[in-house]
Amino acid sequence: MIIGSTGSGKSTFISFLIANLLTKYDMSVVALDRMNGLEIMTDFFEGQYNTANTDGGFYINPFSLKDTEENRQFLANWIKFMLNIDSDNQQDNKASQSIDKVIRDTYNYMGEQKNQINLLEIAKNLGSSEQDFNEILKSQGEKIYFKNFQDCLDFSKSPLSVINMDAFANDKNLWG
Repeated sequence: MIIGSTGSGKSTFISFLIANLLTKYDMSVVALDRMNGLEIMTDFFEGQYNTANTDGGFYINPFSLKDTEENRQFLANWIKFMLNIDSDNQQDNKASQSIDKVIRDTYNYMGEQKNQINLLEIAKNLGSSEQDFNEILKSQGEKIYFKNFQDCLDFSKSPLSVINMDAFANDKNLWG
């Protein structure tokens, strides 16, 4: 994190670092931006500049990750984090196992059609066994940035993806 006053060169410094990383190393970069400071550099490197807004300019779908055991575990842990479930807590053990099973069963059922899985699909598959959690996931899944089956962070097009965070800071509707 770089902190400094307006006009002190933070975006210029970050642009310099990112430009060096992209020209010297084969890697992908995600950067969070404010006030379009990285937009010109993103255009220069033919990257993706995503603007979060209520029209869906920014959207993510963690379920579009490649189907691996590690990614399945990440997704289950992400949902447990959203629901404040502690896998080590005996009281949360049943809910934790239900989420693990839903992730496993959904991916096994969908197979190569992973572009049809999103948070709402997981909520639907969780069913009535965990009704409280189901409602929370549905409300999260209906938010503009989780609704899509695709993910705007597509590194097959470019190794650089920048997210303009101004809307998150200024619009409470995006937070739900």
